[in-house]
Amino acid sequence: MKRFSLPLRFSVPATLFVLGSLVGFGSFQREVGLSYARAEEDAGHEVEFFGTQTSTLLEYLYRRNDFEEAESAIENLGEDLHLQLVLLFDERDLVLLSTRDELHDRPISETPAAEMQQQVRQIRDRQSSQVQFSQNKQSTIALYPVQLGSSKVGVLWIDYDLSKRKKAAYEDALAKSLVFCASLALLCILIWLFFQQTLMKRVQRLVETTDSLARGNFGNRTRLAGTDELAQIS
Repeated sequence: MKRFSLPLRFSVPATLFVLGSLVGFGSFQREVGLSYARAEEDAGHEVEFFGTQTSTLLEYLYRRNDFEEAESAIENLGEDLHLQLVLLFDERDLVLLSTRDELHDRPISETPAAEMQQQVRQIRDRQSSQVQFSQNKQSTIALYPVQLGSSKVGVLWIDYDLSKRKKAAYEDALAKSLVFCASLALLCILIWLFFQQTLMKRVQRLVETTDSLARGNFGNRTRLAGTDELAQIS
């Protein structure tokens, strides 16, 4: 089987291009992964802060029977662009407060939290909070128990949007990767120029000499300085 071969002046830069592309792509994927992980970690801390502060405030307001202030506190959360939806379920799993007016008094089955109905009940029974990612990992869901009275326990449900953070993280990773790839491309060019000066010109002189010998010019010789293999061949 005849082997396919390329001249060194083509194969060396082609090899550098392929290796550089693989390294650049791997670096980009790694940077995106790290950026997403940082975005998810930061969002987790932020949603925990929102959940803890809001649940504590709601418990305080309900102990004082200050229902208007509690509703105002939830409405204020709706101004945060990262918070897609905030719901407060009562002990019957009905929406008591919400950042979306149309969900008031709706059962949990008619809200975006319908798939987590079992978890809402577990949060209420165990009196413990929980933070997790949505199935598509585009948002963080936080659930916190809230004392609504002496024997009433509600659940605060927070949907924190991750898409904006991840978009910013992707753009940041892309910018860093472009800088890295530009540096890598410059390095490959320098390596190629080094090979061009130290190897390719010397090889080309040997090729010209062998072609001359093949044409019968036996007096033609090449003298290459140095002690490397090419110098020995010359």
